[in-house]
This record gives sequence, structure tokens and C-alpha cells, in this order.
Amino acid sequence: MTGTTGARVGLRRGLACTWVGPEAVQIGLSGRFGVQVHGLAAADARLISRLAKARPVRPQRLEPQGRRLLQLLDRAGVLERVENGTAAAEPVGDAAVWSLVHGSPDGGHRLLAHRAGLRVEVRGRGQLVDDVLRTLSGAGIGTVERVRGRAHLGLNRPDLVVLVEPGVADAPATDVLVSADVAHLSVVVREAEVLVGPLVVPGDGPCLRCLDLHRTDRDGVWPRTVEQLLAERSRRPAAWCVEETALSTLGAGLAAVQVLTFLDGRALDGVGPPAARGATLEVTLPDGLAARRPWGVHPRCGCTRLPGVPGARARAE
Repeated sequence: MTGTTGARVGLRRGLACTWVGPEAVQIGLSGRFGVQVHGLAAADARLISRLAKARPVRPQRLEPQGRRLLQLLDRAGVLERVENGTAAAEPVGDAAVWSLVHGSPDGGHRLLAHRAGLRVEVRGRGQLVDDVLRTLSGAGIGTVERVRGRAHLGLNRPDLVVLVEPGVADAPATDVLVSADVAHLSVVVREAEVLVGPLVVPGDGPCLRCLDLHRTDRDGVWPRTVEQLLAERSRRPAAWCVEETALSTLGAGLAAVQVLTFLDGRALDGVGPPAARGATLEVTLPDGLAARRPWGVHPRCGCTRLPGVPGARARAE
């Protein structure tokens, strides 16, 4: 059962509990997390009611019938281990929801402890940058730092870098991140769309140069377009910070989810890759829906064979 011997257990925070019949209860509302339990005896119903009121129990103090019910609920993934206390600064909602998403049995405490030790850099300017900074900080990332321009990597390297750029991504500027094996997420703000991704893991999947090469294959003038846009952006950086409020908020939230999912996967087993690994998530107005466009490693890039990338060396052996 969830937790160790002697631990208290309760229903996962945020899961609604409703009675759908005299001997049946539904825990959770979505098809992904919800479960119905039928054939409950009176003692079972009392136990469910107690758990629904956020009153945890110690399994070893229950009768065998109660322990069997808890085992059933545990297998359904709706129980969590209840800690004695919660840190005052801990984002309770994030802990509850992400522990449900990742299937963590401790209510998200280990996950938030992991996030608290991480450092993320957000490079760029504008509203979307502000929203990403605020969201990652609120989600428990210990150090979220804004960096303007091309910052050099020091001894205290970030766990991930978010690159927010107008118009086009500056692929050559990420060479230092690739060679230093630092994961980075590209976010490009255009006229009425935001491109989130790819999330680049050096040596494992496409980089920003790969995307430029793919686009050049489809449009031979793409390199000239990028060169002009980057030059103009360098001359007049403030003129490029034109953002629509709702779109910026959507793009920032989507980018933050990619970052959190990727970093959570370094601490927890069974966490899949974020949607932006090897892909761009393209959010457009007026509908605000995201379309996923996958990208592969370009054969002429060589990013997976760079001698300075540990992941690339491992794959070359």
C-alpha cells in the first residue's frame, strides 16, 4: 500500500468525492483519474466519508475489511501518503495536481523538494518572459532568473534555459548550450502565433540548427530571411516586443508545462517526455489551439555527433 508502515493515508487532494448510489461512490471527475466503487457496506461508506472530509487514517488500525478497501483505492491511484506538516512556502495546488499526474504516492512533497533545488534561466524580454518567470517560480522552481542577451555559462550552470525570441530563433546563439550539454526550450513569438519548442536535449533529438536546415530544404531563401531578421532585431530590439496579451499568457503557460514535465522526469521514474521534445507546439489566434509539429535530426547538422556533448558521445559508441 502507499507509503511505509505506520504512515497515514488519505484521498489525493483535489479529487472530488460524490455518491452515485446508496452503495456506490465516485472519486475524481475526469475519465483519466476518476474511479467508481460499487457494493460498499455501511462500514466502507463511513470510511469513504471520513477520507472525503480530508481526515486521513492509519491502515494498521483498521479492520481487515477497511484495509482491503484502502488497498483497492490505492491500486486505483486515488490515495496518497499524508505528511505530518507542509512547508509554509510550498505550493499546495501544484503538489496535489502534479502528484496525481505523475502518480507520486507522497502528495508531491518529494517532487517539490526536487524543484526547489533547480535553477532555470529565462532569456529575453516582454510579457511572455514575465509570465514564464512568474509561473515557474509559483510552481516551486527554486531559482528562476531573467537574463537579457547572450549570457555566458558560469560555474553555476542552469538546469534548463528558456529562450524567448521574437520572429525567429537564433540557432548559432545556442551553440554554447549544446556544447555544454544544457537543455533549452525555444519560444518564438510571431505576429499572431507563438511557437513553443523544440525542447533541445543536446545529443538526443533535433536542435535549432536542425530546424533551420529542414526549413531551408523547403524554402531556399530561409537563411537569408533569418539573417535579415536577426540583424534588424539586433539594431532595434525594443521594436520587436509586440505581444498580444492572451496569446502571450497561453504561450507562457504551455512553455512552463514543458519545462516542469522535463525537469520532473529527472527526479521521478515513469514520467514521459514533454510534448515539445523534438517538436514545436504552435499556438495561433484566434482559436488559441496548439498544433504539434514533429521534427527530426537533420542529416547535415551533426549535432548528435558533437564531441563536446556527453549524450552524443554515448550514442556514438
